[in-house]
Amino acid sequence: MLDQSSTFTFLTCFGPAIIMWSEKGLKALKIGVESLDECSTGNKIPDFVRQASMAVSRHLLADLQDFSSFPVDIDDLPIFTRLVLTAVRQIPPGSCMTYKEVAEKIGFPGAQRAVGIALKRNPLPIVIPCHRVVGRHGIGGYSGFQGVEFKRWLLTIEGVLFANPRSVVWYRAGRQKADAQSFISEGTREM
Repeated sequence: MLDQSSTFTFLTCFGPAIIMWSEKGLKALKIGVESLDECSTGNKIPDFVRQASMAVSRHLLADLQDFSSFPVDIDDLPIFTRLVLTAVRQIPPGSCMTYKEVAEKIGFPGAQRAVGIALKRNPLPIVIPCHRVVGRHGIGGYSGFQGVEFKRWLLTIEGVLFANPRSVVWYRAGRQKADAQSFISEGTREM
């Protein structure tokens, strides 16, 4: 468990978020926490943590950010999960891969369900863009903040279009500027 000195709380358009780190890199990100507690007490917050928190906040406002240069520390995760997350980290904004394609990319064809389970363990959503992995016939699941509708929101601001609620159109669209909370609310009512 991380101590208070390795935790930083910051605001996003979806409310408070917490980012955790180690000396090796970012360890965890949680969006939509209950309250904005005190930030790290007494210890200096590393520049990469401040920069990552600003990048997350901006990304959620549809100002797309590149998270590939931020160091991550996923060493405590199982090897298969690390393989999956490392592969997924390489998917650029506006692009998607299917669970099956990720399984094939890491050398485990047929392990698409295991890929989904590994993605559910992603401690760094957005930084490691698990939302860019979709099902062959639809958007797939999302266990993070606000569930599948948040995944749909992230893909939409990144330029992935949806022909209908059960399918993904695989090309980039013009960037949409929309209110995140109303998008989530409207999407939830549709389902």
